[in-house]
Amino acid sequence: MTENYQSTIVALLDKPSTESFGMTGLIVTANSFNEMYQTTGLASSNRIVTPYELKNQLRGHILEVQSPLPVNLVNPVALWLGSEFYIKATELKAPPLPIVDENWHQQLEPDKNRGKYIIKESTETYKILDDWVTEAAGEALVRNNYDLAVLTRWTLPFHAATKAALYYTAPTSEKKIELGWQLMTDRRKISAEELLQEHEKVRSQLLERKG
Repeated sequence: MTENYQSTIVALLDKPSTESFGMTGLIVTANSFNEMYQTTGLASSNRIVTPYELKNQLRGHILEVQSPLPVNLVNPVALWLGSEFYIKATELKAPPLPIVDENWHQQLEPDKNRGKYIIKESTETYKILDDWVTEAAGEALVRNNYDLAVLTRWTLPFHAATKAALYYTAPTSEKKIELGWQLMTDRRKISAEELLQEHEKVRSQLLERKG
């Protein structure tokens, strides 16, 4: 990136959903001539993006935005709060979400009302999500509220607290389906008995936190 040049964020990767609360990588300008772009915030490795890729190959998989990239961030990402997620969280009296102030941004038309985002370090962003999921999962268990547990899936779907809350709050007729889905998507390939033991341990920890 050109020295002393402040990049502009031109897109959010993975086209975050209106129903999600999470983090996503960015595509930013690499120079003032818009001859080349680059990604930031990817877990693997960031890469160069050509104007052709941006306009053609990535179309449909990104959200177009236009906001300055804050300086002095090592691995910036977008903390994303979808509009539908915010509505559902409010209706369900979920744990407090981050306060949306003047530092948050919207997308360009026609996606202007899809949600809002703020740029932070990836480590800080994950902590915000982790703290919220832990609190929301505990609250879902206390209230036996499956709808609240579903919101944690739209935040950190593979988090231990998410999976435990979804299993224990699911209707009895759906528990087997939920457990099967979790086993299928668990890369460790553990048994149902082992996963249930983990869920029980996590549930105890979450309920203890709620005290």
